[in-house]
Amino acid sequence: MKVSPAAAAKLRDLYDKTNPKGGTPIFRIEGTLGSCRALKPVIKPVSEAQREDALIQLQGLTMAIARDQAENLDNAVLDYEPGFLGRGLHLTTGSCGESCNCSAKALKVGQ
Repeated sequence: MKVSPAAAAKLRDLYDKTNPKGGTPIFRIEGTLGSCRALKPVIKPVSEAQREDALIQLQGLTMAIARDQAENLDNAVLDYEPGFLGRGLHLTTGSCGESCNCSAKALKVGQ
């Protein structure tokens, strides 16, 4: 998993607003909403990761991901798009299952 500088800055900002005492930000990806091409991550700031979580250190952030989901997010990119028409925090995976008809699959098959 990769985190864009914009997404890292937004997560740090959200963490600072919810945790004025500071500390090392830990964000747990609880799941996702949307299609496999552009997922909306369900992210929560947590004080500690769960025992079964895989921990990933990215740009000064600790991301906790359930181990059974970590492999699915190996090639994912977490990005942030601000503004009224922006997508906010979103994941792009580029990996699809056999039954998916999204454009990410078309790109993958064409390579």
